[in-house]
Amino acid sequence: MEIVKFKLPTRNYSKFGGFEVKMPRDNVIYPQVSKKGMWAKMEMKSLEKFIDTSKSYDLIDVGANVGLITLYLNSKKNLIEQSYCIEPDDINFDCLQFNTKHLQNCNLFHFGLDKESGIKRFYKDIRNHGNNSLFKNQELQDAGFAESSIKLTSVKKFFNQININRPIIFKSDTQGNDITIINNIPHEVWNKIEYAVIEVWNMNDENLDIFLDRLSKFSRFIQGKTEITYDKVCENIKNLKQRQINLICGL
Repeated sequence: MEIVKFKLPTRNYSKFGGFEVKMPRDNVIYPQVSKKGMWAKMEMKSLEKFIDTSKSYDLIDVGANVGLITLYLNSKKNLIEQSYCIEPDDINFDCLQFNTKHLQNCNLFHFGLDKESGIKRFYKDIRNHGNNSLFKNQELQDAGFAESSIKLTSVKKFFNQININRPIIFKSDTQGNDITIINNIPHEVWNKIEYAVIEVWNMNDENLDIFLDRLSKFSRFIQGKTEITYDKVCENIKNLKQRQINLICGL
């Protein structure tokens, strides 16, 4: 993919209006961001319905891609104190470095998260630079993909090396490894998470009971544009198969 730079429009990133971003020119994310100036608009607007804006948070962005969500949340006045962005792909990480260089207290980590540390095969969608995964799902096979290898750090090791004292906004979008990651977050960290944006796949038959128990700490959920109950969340996740859902969770 060609790597391009362009200016974001002021209306969606008012704090950084007109500043330059860098990203691959793909067929999915680039057209929307270059024209509309925002990615994951529905999820971000849903999250804002939940957030207590009288408080400040630390942001954990797992699968940060080129940093569009991190930029958006940091554009909100006094909302984010520290950002922790995890992105394993070389091209996306290079863009992430460029796009967040003006942010104070933004910590970047060039690896993925998994239950155990190591090296694994990585599948990259040739049409959509946001659809990179440890799993060769049907969408990747239909689109065409390239293969590489990425470094993985264990979830517990990562969270043991950072010190978070504030409440947390947590975002996870790893195209299939999110349940594994969340199931292995240390309890003392999970207890600090007040809001979560999670793209949920059940790609590797991970323990759903642990995951659903962790989600039970939240009292409110939005799927798409609709607020749903915890029981409906459980039903939808148990019936996922090869599909995915986007969840916004809040206390």
